[in-house]
Formats: sequence, C-alpha cells, structure tokens
Amino acid sequence: MILSALALYLLSCPAVSNDPPFSSVRKDHGPGTSGGGLLTQSGAVLKLGAVSLSVRLDYTLFERLSETQIRDRTFKVSGDHVHFDAARWTLLESIDVAVGVAEDLQLGFAFGYYRANDLREGHLHGDGSYGFHDFADVSGMTDQWINAKWRALKGPEGSFALFAGVKLPFGDDDEVGEDGTRNEPLEPSLQPGSGAFDVALGTAYSRWLSENVTLDTSVSYTYRTEEDHFKIGDLVLFGIAVAHRFTENVRTFPQPSVFLEANVRHLFRNEEDGERVRNSGGTALFLSPGFRFGFSERASLTLSVQIPVVQALHDKQQETLLKVAMGVTVSL
Repeated sequence: MILSALALYLLSCPAVSNDPPFSSVRKDHGPGTSGGGLLTQSGAVLKLGAVSLSVRLDYTLFERLSETQIRDRTFKVSGDHVHFDAARWTLLESIDVAVGVAEDLQLGFAFGYYRANDLREGHLHGDGSYGFHDFADVSGMTDQWINAKWRALKGPEGSFALFAGVKLPFGDDDEVGEDGTRNEPLEPSLQPGSGAFDVALGTAYSRWLSENVTLDTSVSYTYRTEEDHFKIGDLVLFGIAVAHRFTENVRTFPQPSVFLEANVRHLFRNEEDGERVRNSGGTALFLSPGFRFGFSERASLTLSVQIPVVQALHDKQQETLLKVAMGVTVSL
C-alpha cells in the first residue's frame, strides 16, 4: 500500500514549518502488502499556500529461495487455495504532491510505479498435485491516494494531527505473468494496483525534546475493500521516530540530521472467495536508522535502511531481508 501521500519523509524544513518530520508508507509483495519502515507520521502540516513535491524510491530485498525451496514450503502451507509466492526484490517509485490549503490543513495526491523482480509461485491443485509458475518480472502503475491532514492542536507541548486518505483503484490490476501461459491476471496481492477502494485513518503527535531533537509518533488503520472475490488484509501501523539535527539553528544550511525509527506493522490475512488465506498477513517490527541532508530551506535528501527485527508471519511466507529508502523533497 501506498498508505497516503502523507507518507514521504520530511525533517523540520522551514518551508513546511518548524515542526519535526513527516514520513511515508508502503506494504506480501505488491505495494499494498509489503511494508515496513519510514511510516511514522508527524503532527506538522504545510504552511498556507506552500507546495511540497517529493520523489522517493523504496527497494525491498527478500530472502533468496530456490525452486525446490518454494516447492517444499508450498506443501507445508495449510488451508484451501494453497500457494506460496516469492520475489527476489521489489522497487516502488512514488511521487507525492501536497498543498497547504489552510493554516492547519493540507491536501495531497500520491501515485507511483511498482516492479517485482523474479516473481515465482508454487501452488497445489485440487487433487493435491503441485504446480509451479515463473512469472518473471511484474510492473505497472500503482493505485492513487487522495489524502488530507488537519492539525487539531499546536502549542509548547507539541502538535497533534488527524489524517485520512482514500485510495482510488485506477492502477494496473490486470498484469499477467511472463511464463508463457498468459492465462489470467495475477492475484491482487501481486499486482501493482489492487483494483479496490481503500480508506486510511490515523493520528500523529510531534514535539521538540530539545533545540536539536524531535520526536514523532503515529498510529493508523487502513481498511481495504473486496474486488473480484479477493480482499487484501487490512493494515495497522504504529511508529515512533527520534531525529537529531547537527546544526545549532534550524535555519542554518546545509543542515545534516540523523534519525532512528521503530515501526510495528500488522497485516490481517487476505481473503479469497470469503475464506482467509492462511499464509498471508502477520506482525513485523522494523528498526530504521537514517540520514537527512537539507541543502536549503526548500530542498532535502533522505536515506534510510530499514531492518526487520521481528517477523511473526502467518504460516509459511517469504521473509524480508532489508529495505532501503531514498527520497528527495522540494518545497515551493
């Protein structure tokens, strides 16, 4: 999932406000389901009339599995509609545009392009026999998000905001594998777009701990709807991030900063034909050290490595080795 355009990471840029960062999202293998890291939202909002443009790359590397390992894990999956999916890596390129439309309100729009490398699937037929598909690479446009954030409180004790987003199902949701079969589209959890409307709601709180240190924390829930008898599991995200600025003054540039972020992501199981897919969803904890370099009041670069510390996945699933995110933000 792109959860929302509120998801791209910023760190206390004066063109946005003097409040701390606001950051970003993404989510089994499709962009709606392979997530973790850089998910902590901020209580900050854009100033009235300000425009922010963010371009970001999210690279996810998964554990390497041979065709034999995929077969063995497929036979260990329980339930009906048994299948086991594996990709080598995924790349999500996203663009976020946000505008300050009132003193404490901003609106935004986000979209992206997704690619999964070396996507393969093992599955069991109704008679218990095994089948294997090598889908090769899958790519396409993601669904789009329209979102809003409203700062409800601002004062010496920090800023508190409510945010919401609606996902539009206009991405590519009919991609097929490149294994020569070309029979039917891949299931929604493997597609760049899900073909369904989603809604996200959340809260965020930010404050200065000192002149150089900021704290952000947020929690959000994404409700996903069903399309073609398939429903990707709902998503719960919790994040907390602490950032340290090396310059004494927030208006001094260039401005290097470092941050450490912890995120808990819980994915509910997918549902197919009204039944839960056993080997989908689960809970994961990511720790993300990162670096941000502010070139000026209007431009910054952020780099982060997201490390999975805990992956309590349901049944047999492919695990994530690490994620790397890089973003450039320009404020007007």
